Amino acid sequence: MEDKKPPKKQRKKISRATDTAAQFARLISLTKTRPHHTYELRRAGISHPAGRVNDLIRDGYVFDVDRITTVDGDGFSHNNVALYTLVSIPSINP
Repeated sequence: MEDKKPPKKQRKKISRATDTAAQFARLISLTKTRPHHTYELRRAGISHPAGRVNDLIRDGYVFDVDRITTVDGDGFSHNNVALYTLVSIPSINP
């Protein structure tokens, strides 16, 4: 008799692509769920969050940008860090 192994659980694949389109997709996906600050977005593979946000704003997306104080992964406090909140996405006109 064959031993049947249970199927492996599928892990959610996280894109490691660094092209601009992939960064836009990650930025939109992340900020749809909750606000994210610069350090969180960099950890998600968005190399220049302010630049990507500005690009999206030019394309019709609306973001609120607040300034916060946060602590990085090494325990250092940083003042005036951008916190990005996606307010609305551009409507598609048929």
